[in-house]
Amino acid sequence: MTFQYSGTTLITGSDDNFKFIVAEMDCYNDPMIFEMTEKDVECALYTGGKLKGSTYEIKSITELIEDLKWHREEGKWNMTKKEYVQYIEKGSLSLDCFE
Repeated sequence: MTFQYSGTTLITGSDDNFKFIVAEMDCYNDPMIFEMTEKDVECALYTGGKLKGSTYEIKSITELIEDLKWHREEGKWNMTKKEYVQYIEKGSLSLDCFE
């Protein structure tokens, strides 16, 4: 499985799925190994999406890197790029709180 961002290889290796360990600092519980499916890695790196059982949209690492680049270049840290563009175009921010 190989994944890339801007021509740089991020994950490569055997055909095994990506695994990672989660352990507590206080060691009350045993460390656990988590294994990501290929779809999980694809979503995490490139497409983002909604977690099962949730309506909350999760951004991909690619989207987060692009957001960070925009914030650093523009020096705007108090709102998202989307909110900033909307504010410049309309002079206000729209609330969209209810489904």
